[in-house]
Amino acid sequence: MSSSIPQNDDQVEVVQGFPISSNEPYVVYGFPVMAQAQPQFINSIEFNAGRATPSTLESQLESQSHDNITQGLCSDTCLSICNFMVIFLVMGLFIFFLLFTSYARDPIFDVESASVSILNNTSSWKIGILTRNPNKNFEFNYSEFDVRVSCRGEYMFGTKTIAFNSIAKSETLLNATVVVPLANISDFIANPYPDGVVNIDVNLKSSVVVQKASRRPQQTNIKVLCKDVRIKVSEDKRDWRAVVEGPKKCSVKMRTLW
Repeated sequence: MSSSIPQNDDQVEVVQGFPISSNEPYVVYGFPVMAQAQPQFINSIEFNAGRATPSTLESQLESQSHDNITQGLCSDTCLSICNFMVIFLVMGLFIFFLLFTSYARDPIFDVESASVSILNNTSSWKIGILTRNPNKNFEFNYSEFDVRVSCRGEYMFGTKTIAFNSIAKSETLLNATVVVPLANISDFIANPYPDGVVNIDVNLKSSVVVQKASRRPQQTNIKVLCKDVRIKVSEDKRDWRAVVEGPKKCSVKMRTLW
């Protein structure tokens, strides 16, 4: 079957719709179809459609997949570390709470006042010691204290105090009073320091029962040392008073229970 080729535009037949015969030239009128834009990026990786091959596309996708897996592993690792740190912190706080509430803290002793009065051939001593119980769950039942007063390392005199009970978070003023012959202390007051002050050391010894509601009472020994309590000697040596410099803190030795 032969067909003639048109030589110019006048010989071209224009039809609307689809051609009846594929051998006849035609022009179809309609709306143009916009070509779909080629994607410039695939998963944040630049992709060139003109130069892309199956092998390069596969390698790019594998690289992206590897990066995603790596980021996922890093996130899981960081989350695990954070969880472990939180658990460790909670356990540490729990252990600290158990230790803090399971052991009795040592009581506190301070010398609040000290005075000496001389009458005829005797000297009257009065030493006020404030005791504090810093615990919330423990109480102390003290036996009578054996009090010994020394000066320059030499024993001067001794006395005893009454027994008492110190409940949780309480304060008790303990008074140690004694009257001794003036001859017993004359050697110490005859040579005070240049500023007219005599330093004395106060030692206390006793036994104490530590009680807690949920535990069996435990008994232990306690030693208290109050060093360099300053007693000022007046010119007539008849009225001495402790130099006021705030409470004199004492050291406490008590065996740890539980």
